[in-house]
Amino acid sequence: MQQYRRFVSLLAMSGLLLIAACDDPKKPPQETKHSETSARVELVAPDHFLDENIVYVIDGSGSMSDPVCDYRDTKIVVAKSAVIASIDAQPPGVNQGLVVFDYNGGPRIVTPLGSGDQSSIHAGINAIVAGGQTPLYHAIELGRDMLLEQKQRQNGYGLYMLVIVTDGEANEGGGPQAVAGLARNIVTKSPISVATLGFCMTNHSLNIPGYTLYVTVNNPADLRKGLAEATTETLVFDPTSFRR
Repeated sequence: MQQYRRFVSLLAMSGLLLIAACDDPKKPPQETKHSETSARVELVAPDHFLDENIVYVIDGSGSMSDPVCDYRDTKIVVAKSAVIASIDAQPPGVNQGLVVFDYNGGPRIVTPLGSGDQSSIHAGINAIVAGGQTPLYHAIELGRDMLLEQKQRQNGYGLYMLVIVTDGEANEGGGPQAVAGLARNIVTKSPISVATLGFCMTNHSLNIPGYTLYVTVNNPADLRKGLAEATTETLVFDPTSFRR
């Protein structure tokens, strides 16, 4: 990640990276327009243009109360513990947010993107109660929109990823084919990377080689390792692919 920051800093110093190209430097930065929602957003401070951003989508459907494959603990208990550990392992300054669907309701933003004190996101995860259907499509849309709005706030710069923890296919608000199409669209038409951790499932609609990172989870160690892989490899910056 430091290589990413150094690379962009060098571009800025050489004049190749123009954050406010052709603007009058005496004028304050203008608000940008969210291309999907037409909502106007306020830019973050320039020193946060390169921030990294992660949105976790946690499946709290009824089947998440089942044991993890042959393991004794339930999927939701294992998911809560592993995601909280992943959040706490991120370097200072990484913005993290949470989208959930469970017994308490459909897909919703539990914690907006932010850095610093993670107590609210911890509380949101611990409050998940397994129950209900699997509206993955709308949950992924919510996570995508959070990240795209943050992209506007960061003037098009930074890194963005969606990390999905699930144990089944979408069965409400859009089926598996729709979910696969949505994931392809996100990866090909935005800077967002998509990683999925699937409990006891190899053939999942989000397992799309060449588009998404997919890890099959058969035990708690698999999930911890998969989350570490997702939040490090997906945030590795390749200078040859730099684009705003």
